[in-house]
Amino acid sequence: MKIPSRLLPVLLATSLLVYLPVPRAADAAATGFVARYSHVSASFLVHQPPGRVFPLFDPLHEAEWSPGFAITPLHPVPFAVGKDAVFTTVGHGGTTTWVINDYSPAAGSIEYVLMRPGYQLKRIRIECTPTGSGDTRVNVSYTVTGLGDAGNQHVTDYDAEFIHHWDTAVNAYFDKTTDTGDKHP
Repeated sequence: MKIPSRLLPVLLATSLLVYLPVPRAADAAATGFVARYSHVSASFLVHQPPGRVFPLFDPLHEAEWSPGFAITPLHPVPFAVGKDAVFTTVGHGGTTTWVINDYSPAAGSIEYVLMRPGYQLKRIRIECTPTGSGDTRVNVSYTVTGLGDAGNQHVTDYDAEFIHHWDTAVNAYFDKTTDTGDKHP
């Protein structure tokens, strides 16, 4: 069976994520490596409705509030935000492959699974819910597993304080665009 070339990035990313060997206790004893794991969730309030806030967390709009965030789209071609979309980012010493694992705009949620081989495997889930007063409660969850010694050293970098920078950056974005009259996504 010939696989269409447009599906190869998805299959490659999926196979990396699905077939990533999981060390057994015997493997850890033989290599000395034991993966570290961390899960953290935190939430913050944005004084805008979910319809304006949620788009900022897709890969095409994140750069609007997160300077330096830039993607290289892989799938689909032409690139569109949706479940199973694949892209890469470069930064912090390497290239990371991202897959949109869940994309539910009506529910205000998006989930990414991302991996940098030998470093870390992450799941990031963002949920935007209305507060009833026209604002949006944004809940961000990070699940991080070290895939090597360097990745293990930074597993606990993702904590509530780390997520707090999202709060500051997203609210500053809306403060700036409201002051200048720029349109929100």
